[in-house]
Amino acid sequence: MSLESWRERLLVVAPHADDETFACGGLLAQLGQGGTPAAVLVVSNRLVDEKLQHREDGTSAYRQYSGETRRQELVAVAEILGFKVIEGGFPLHQLDTIPREQLIHALERTMEQVRPTCVLTIAPGYDQDHQAVHAAVLAATRPHRYGGCILVGESQSGQIRPNLYVTLSEEDVARKCQAVVTYQTQRVDPRHPQSLEAVQNLLRVRGREIFSHYAEGFEVVRWVV
Repeated sequence: MSLESWRERLLVVAPHADDETFACGGLLAQLGQGGTPAAVLVVSNRLVDEKLQHREDGTSAYRQYSGETRRQELVAVAEILGFKVIEGGFPLHQLDTIPREQLIHALERTMEQVRPTCVLTIAPGYDQDHQAVHAAVLAATRPHRYGGCILVGESQSGQIRPNLYVTLSEEDVARKCQAVVTYQTQRVDPRHPQSLEAVQNLLRVRGREIFSHYAEGFEVVRWVV
């Protein structure tokens, strides 16, 4: 495998619609514009969901919205960033209750379909769905089943120690930010680590770590050349 061939068939495993954008929206935009669109497996969806909204006065409340609304947002984001969507169909916010074997088998079937040169998983962080999917990805990509590259992306700051960086152009950043804004159901207070402001700041921080304007950082689990 050449140094750049890992980009040829990237498979991103996102526990929820929006995780792909936070973790690697700039990279997805690059691949989409470059003619090698990635595949994104969105593991969970739901008919009805709710989001905890934090108000500037310090109060908070849950707001319900249709799962179909979030699916439409995903379709729009896939158009903006240029990736292919694969839907897993597991229940949202309940992935830690699904037998691990079922998640692993779903991932293995997707990998057989995509034949990825690299699998990108989301850092486990605090979220129970992220933790369940991350563990399943590591099991599904064990060496005797998958011999390619494995990366971990950060859905918010502080979740990984990046040792691989992808520099981003102004256009890549603009597309990622447009995708973040398109997920209207996931709007958060500017102080939140997944707000548009926080996303933009993290892109600058990762860029400055490699003396660039903007970048996304990833942690290498396995690198094959």
